[in-house]
Amino acid sequence: MKYYRIKKSFKVGDEIVPQMNGTNVKGKNVFFDNGSFGPNKFCDKPIAFDYLVPKYISEEDEDKTPNIISNYHGWWGEGPWGGWLNVVSKELKEILEQFNFGPHKFYPAKVLHEGNLHSYFVFQIYDDFYQGFIDFDKTSYNNIYDFKKLNCDEKIVKKFSNYDEAEDFFFDNHDGNMSYERAVVKPEFREVDFVTWYKFGDLVSERLKNAIEEAGITGIDFIELPIPIEFSDEINCDVLK
Repeated sequence: MKYYRIKKSFKVGDEIVPQMNGTNVKGKNVFFDNGSFGPNKFCDKPIAFDYLVPKYISEEDEDKTPNIISNYHGWWGEGPWGGWLNVVSKELKEILEQFNFGPHKFYPAKVLHEGNLHSYFVFQIYDDFYQGFIDFDKTSYNNIYDFKKLNCDEKIVKKFSNYDEAEDFFFDNHDGNMSYERAVVKPEFREVDFVTWYKFGDLVSERLKNAIEEAGITGIDFIELPIPIEFSDEINCDVLK
């Protein structure tokens, strides 16, 4: 099983993809900025994101009305910033619901575009769900920042018994610079199709990627991971670092 990072498309064809603004959501002050959402906390109040408005993120275009909306959006301006939340179309929601991922919630939403209200959803997924699948006996970390560059004179590679130990070590010793040298997961991770994984980003399985592409979903780009996610039952222990 192969996994891919997903990111929001900058363009669909020749058109720039806008992000969503919650200025006009009724009752927004109750839940946007008061801790109603968290990385691993769902909002316990009744919410309908009615209504969201697409906005361009560049200053030169921010007053223009976007020509398109896509199936997948983030936020620009006012919105629920306390947790992992993105705006998905009804079509994308129906695809996601056919696959497996961790604790999540879909909040109903409307998007106003070209004078019409379109049915959307605000999708929230738990931030640290992936941690329960890491095989810490085989996973290793290094002091390279985001897989891109070394931030000190010497590269180090270390293993830890849990994620908190790893994070504490690199914050205390390497200014928080931490990446995966090797990412190994338990066999059960094969059943997971969507997860947000710190340092990798938002990941989807190859089978979900294929379903999204076959459905013609717009607003999502797929990116190869800097290192593969490996399964512990496929690894030859003699070659482990």
